[in-house]
Amino acid sequence: MVKYFGTIQEKNENSKNDKIPLLAIEVKGSNISTHDIITYSAKAGQYKRLYPWLRYGIIWNSTKKPNIPFRFFKNNKNLDFAYSINEISKEKINDRIKKFYSEILKNQIEIAIKLNEIFQGENRENIEIYTSLIKIKYLK
Repeated sequence: MVKYFGTIQEKNENSKNDKIPLLAIEVKGSNISTHDIITYSAKAGQYKRLYPWLRYGIIWNSTKKPNIPFRFFKNNKNLDFAYSINEISKEKINDRIKKFYSEILKNQIEIAIKLNEIFQGENRENIEIYTSLIKIKYLK
């Protein structure tokens, strides 16, 4: 299941306001598999072809393997972030989700807004964007 967070208004040629996505999150209930990583990474790549500034990530709750598994780094190409909640009790889950929001989501939305501004600007042909880890290079 994908959840979209954050949109901005964009005026197109027909002077009509359209909302464009800034952030998309795949939400999994339990541990992520290699298949999940490959599938969601491919899906993120498809969306990023339409919206190059889009930040796409995955969140799940796994109590068996508390950290992001190595297979995520081995099989991921297009996901920008991953977050494992690693909690059982509802109170702690809510605390971890608040932490996720304050530490990751806000940052990802700010990055998406800045990338959108760059892509809408005059010098967009002078920018190189790398997947997962962002590198912005101005060629002047």
